[in-house]
Amino acid sequence: MSAQADPGNDISGAVPLSDGTYTDSLSFATDRADVYAVSIGAGKRIRVTLSADPTLLLADAYLFYPYATSIDVDPPLRGTMTDDAVETFTFDNTSASAATYSLAIVATQGAAAYTLVLETFDIPTLGSDDTIAGATQWLTGPIADTLNISTDVNDAVFMMLAAGERVTLSLSGDAGTDLDLYVYGPDPADLAVNVPIAYSNGPTSSESLVLDVKTAGAYYFETRTAAGSGAYTLQWERSLTPTVGDVVRLQGGNRYATAIALSEATFAAGSAKTVILATGEDFPDALAASPLAGAYECPLLLTAKASLSSGVLTELGRLGATKVIIVGGTSAVSSSVDTAIKASGRTVERLKGENRYATAVAIARRVVQKSGQSWTGTAFVTRGDAFADALSIGPIAFNKQYPVLLTDSGTLSSETRAFMDKYNVSDVVIAGGATAVSTGVEAAIKKLPSILCVERLSGSDRYATSKAIADWGIKHSLTSAVYLGVATGVNFPDGLGGGVVCGCRTGALLLTRPDALSGSVSTFVKSHTDDLIRVEVYGGEDAVTPAVVTSLDKLLP
Repeated sequence: MSAQADPGNDISGAVPLSDGTYTDSLSFATDRADVYAVSIGAGKRIRVTLSADPTLLLADAYLFYPYATSIDVDPPLRGTMTDDAVETFTFDNTSASAATYSLAIVATQGAAAYTLVLETFDIPTLGSDDTIAGATQWLTGPIADTLNISTDVNDAVFMMLAAGERVTLSLSGDAGTDLDLYVYGPDPADLAVNVPIAYSNGPTSSESLVLDVKTAGAYYFETRTAAGSGAYTLQWERSLTPTVGDVVRLQGGNRYATAIALSEATFAAGSAKTVILATGEDFPDALAASPLAGAYECPLLLTAKASLSSGVLTELGRLGATKVIIVGGTSAVSSSVDTAIKASGRTVERLKGENRYATAVAIARRVVQKSGQSWTGTAFVTRGDAFADALSIGPIAFNKQYPVLLTDSGTLSSETRAFMDKYNVSDVVIAGGATAVSTGVEAAIKKLPSILCVERLSGSDRYATSKAIADWGIKHSLTSAVYLGVATGVNFPDGLGGGVVCGCRTGALLLTRPDALSGSVSTFVKSHTDDLIRVEVYGGEDAVTPAVVTSLDKLLP
């Protein structure tokens, strides 16, 4: 173990750090961060390993750009964001010169000692089996091999596939590795140049994806380690791409039970350590929660304000959740809900602000922090006093972790303006027409110094706007028409959880009138009959009547 001068709690007080093993301590209440200055040479890779007793201290490690000034303002470019006892990540300096980066160890809960290990390596080169030229054809059985973060970071194989086939891939590896899975094709030229057509790259050792083949050819499957070294197994199943069947309704006895039903239909048992919880009695706090659920890859559950709704604890148990993030203050979700959750042995965190706009900003800050270098600087802006347009952007916000910011219709909210300034938001997508978000607000956004592009997605009404948002997402490959979720456009609860479901299934969420299928939904389905595989309706018959389901069924082949 090496000793180290006591580091400051922000970039201005960073203490130089070289390769070695270091110990220090943090307290979420009194000393929440230690910041180090790390010099990374040209062509060098660093590996950061953070360990602590998770029963005493939960902490994350984040790496910041050389030009960053504060860990509370600048987004990190790489980091660890789990509650595991040991967390690790790597970073490659591919530039032509050395640079000094800031490394922050940040407590998110508790107080205890931590151990930090910093190692430097040369950036490895790809081996002969890691390129298109060296890839072998995958014919039968699972693949079992090893990867090494320092010397052998990826393996590649290929399959000859026909149009109409479906390939289901499942990747699992040793604990402590962060494995990713990428698919290229048909007939790509270079894995380092071509953009993958499908991928699964979460921060874990297990990944899975489903590929439906539309064009015959050679498809390449790349297994890559983003952190750690060890063995892995890649398995596959081949079948025919299923055709769309009858419309399925997902519902419960009330809005809270429907949110649970949506979670049960989408998230496997034991799949979510963290769960987002919002009030089901009003919409503002939950409008911005879809990208937060996406960042944690978890469902959004609802509760009554005064007490924890029936069934929520049971669903938390099924999911394996150890932590609940409540969005909104105690006026939205009372402290008795915290008490009930904590009594079950789980931890509780609140993301809140003085009003709905500040709460959305608090959520956005966490989304950017969790997204790290993958955040592109894009954010949605929608009105904060109505729910329809915010529901429709939920799937894309979940998938891409684009923060959802709220504003007054006539004036850009000060909280939203401040967030855009601090986090250098460059691209803004306004959801809703000029009645929802005025042209004055749009002009105010365009005047902000960091803004490069402002785009508005709108239609003649909320139903047409939901289609415009879905069309835009499909056009820009941010979502697809493989899956369609349909929710009522006259109430909010079912669409909140439904946006997460659509996000998980890389699909679109459209709003409809409760008693008759809206024309925008009909037009969308007719335009995508070749793509649609599954259509689901959210909520009971009071929310979306049987007549709507019947109309949808008649449109499907």
